[in-house]
Amino acid sequence: ATSSRPSIPRSRWRVERALRESEGRVHLAAESARAGLWGLDLASGRAWGTPRLREVFGIGPDDDLSYAKFLRLVHHGDRERVARAIDQSVREGLELDLEYRIVRPDGVERWIGTRGHHDGGPPAGGRRWSGASVDITDRKRGEERLLHLRRQRVVAHEPMERRDEREPHIGIVAQEVDDLGPDRLDERR
Repeated sequence: ATSSRPSIPRSRWRVERALRESEGRVHLAAESARAGLWGLDLASGRAWGTPRLREVFGIGPDDDLSYAKFLRLVHHGDRERVARAIDQSVREGLELDLEYRIVRPDGVERWIGTRGHHDGGPPAGGRRWSGASVDITDRKRGEERLLHLRRQRVVAHEPMERRDEREPHIGIVAQEVDDLGPDRLDERR
């Protein structure tokens, strides 16, 4: 028996099914990586974001998203650098790869890692960008702790003369302790 349905609807159904399956895989990958996906229309400044992106940035599900709102959330110490990097990416058609701090509307500061790319359209207007952002706060805090521990280790193994140059008060206290000697130090306690 032959189907009386035209082949165009069947091919459309296949394309739509393939699109749904592809979207499902992207969603699974993003959720597995705990990444928030976003898109930005450069001409209008309007943006969209997945629920995970909104959660990371502290933006409500019904709140509007825009490039201007995003820049307001970027920590004031990182805002100029982030805006310059985005501008350069747009002008030169480069992939975006940034780490920066945000201050969420609830006042919580977080570190964000963002990667994005453009649609390959012409540089003048109308281009769309899309990408993913991940909360990397725990990693950044770990890096800071490691750096702090390394500094402590260096100081602990540094000759006393070098410590005296960097922190003269330590040398003065150490000299006073030496001058007192162990017997007199016990008397002062």
